[in-house]
Amino acid sequence: MSGITFSSQWDEDASLHYISTQELGLPQASVLDDTEATALLTKWHRGWLALGAPENVPLSSLNASIQGVLRKDVLDFYLTQPQGTFEDQPSSWGAQGPLAVELSDGRTVLVDGNHRWAAAKIRLEPSFLVQILRGKASS
Repeated sequence: MSGITFSSQWDEDASLHYISTQELGLPQASVLDDTEATALLTKWHRGWLALGAPENVPLSSLNASIQGVLRKDVLDFYLTQPQGTFEDQPSSWGAQGPLAVELSDGRTVLVDGNHRWAAAKIRLEPSFLVQILRGKASS
């Protein structure tokens, strides 16, 4: 992986290596952040909020990640195929690719796209393409 060494944990049940996003400077979101992001995602799926078009966002503008871990095999894929899609769909949430949510306090939390974010960071790219769901957490 580009000569970069990470501490990884072996998950015996999944037979996979996991890497914490914290090793790349992206902390895992708190339970409260996760709850607020999920509420906004629910509003979007119900049609109450609109998802913005993909935009180039500085990697440093993302404050946390809901997932908090990276699978080594998926990260390796995105390091070698930056324009590829590991799964059949670009996002498990139905977005056009990486998906983030802007919380009520203005922080932005990555919901989907950890591996593409991490690969961009390792390649020293200043930004990556992500859709950001914006809206108020309470109605």
